[in-house]
Amino acid sequence: MKQNAKQTLFIYNPQSGKRKRHRQFPLLWDKLSNRGYKIELKATDQMEIETIIRKACTEKWNAIFIAGGDIFGSLFSRANGS
Repeated sequence: MKQNAKQTLFIYNPQSGKRKRHRQFPLLWDKLSNRGYKIELKATDQMEIETIIRKACTEKWNAIFIAGGDIFGSLFSRANGS
């Protein structure tokens, strides 16, 4: 791990999408780690995503990655308070 690693939160819904793609996560971790990211993985569902994102913003994470299913719908609905 590089010094001054970027604190990074990776949020995903383990129940959504094609689960066989979840096996590709280690490749993604390696690529991001080599670019200076220190990754914390958080499995969640659509109902928790707003709380997790708000907490990460309050804690001033350097980056937040979100994956899984209809994530754009999830983000849009949470950003608009619905």
